[in-house]
Amino acid sequence: RSSTYPCRRTRQMCMRARYMLGLFVLGKRDLASLKLARQLFRETIHLDPRFGPAYLRQAIALLLLSTTCPEN
Repeated sequence: RSSTYPCRRTRQMCMRARYMLGLFVLGKRDLASLKLARQLFRETIHLDPRFGPAYLRQAIALLLLSTTCPEN
């Protein structure tokens, strides 16, 4: 059990870092940031499928992407 703890802890830290970065870039609300946020939340979900807030933020990013038009 002790041999898997560091790996689990590292995975958890990675997941949290991606989630927090996703929150930061989601706040910028430009097209590139929304795409990056969506990707970061997908990676967060991949690392921990039970982490519900990542699903919520991914849905928000997708909603904002659907209403954001690229500027010409």
